[in-house]
Amino acid sequence: MNYILRRKGMGDVSMPIAAGIADVKIFVNKQDLLPPTDGYVFRWGTIGTIPEGGKVVNQAKAIERVSDKRAFRLVLSDKGLSMPTYGKLEDYLLTDPQIATDAVLLRPATHSRSEDMFLCTALSEVVKAIREINGPYYISKFIKKKNEYRVFVAQNRIVWMIKKHPKSENDLTWGCVEEGNFEYIGWSDWPKELARVALESMKLSGLDFGAIDIIEDKDGNFYTLEINTAPWLSPYYAKCFGKVVKHVIANGKDHFADPESYDWKKIIHPAIGG
Repeated sequence: MNYILRRKGMGDVSMPIAAGIADVKIFVNKQDLLPPTDGYVFRWGTIGTIPEGGKVVNQAKAIERVSDKRAFRLVLSDKGLSMPTYGKLEDYLLTDPQIATDAVLLRPATHSRSEDMFLCTALSEVVKAIREINGPYYISKFIKKKNEYRVFVAQNRIVWMIKKHPKSENDLTWGCVEEGNFEYIGWSDWPKELARVALESMKLSGLDFGAIDIIEDKDGNFYTLEINTAPWLSPYYAKCFGKVVKHVIANGKDHFADPESYDWKKIIHPAIGG
């Protein structure tokens, strides 16, 4: 038997994923005790304990890595996959910042959705934000975005791409779950540079699957914001991921080799485009 181990409150997502897959059951972390298994256990945003013998999809250490938004953003920035980011005020000041013309965003090391976000256009505002956060934080160059995307990746292949359309483009964050909507991007329209940034970002995480939020500036540059290990999915996309689950059970969880190019035919997950 194979399992999806999820957090409490994620049933609306996990149930459609497992729908129609006879040998997959859903368990809730800290509520249900997973029985011994030699099958696959898909971690949906939780680092809960898994019995010996289970083949884990999304290791706990990888989930922990991307959950520390500060540390992972610094890694992305260092590899050129995100905007310039600094983990300390001293490091930011060493760049001789022109904050009057180049605003920055401050966020605590761990956060969710649009909480605890500080847009600063003066050094005094930066210092005030650091005091208010009162703990580990990171400073990122503010990028005026033209578009924002969510790219779902599994096994070094792309399952789907969607574009976010917020209620207001002036909002700092474009969650689009409660307000706004998502636009499906057809396979042949997948931007190749967006695909490259998504796949390279996922490789840095160590995850087997995840949903990557990426923004695009007016010049066509892409910047990864974060990787979600328990993203909100509509029933349709939950069923799409269910196809990935079935593929892993039938063929194994090994990642595919790096693609020869970023043409959609080379990067689409075989569960979707096979």
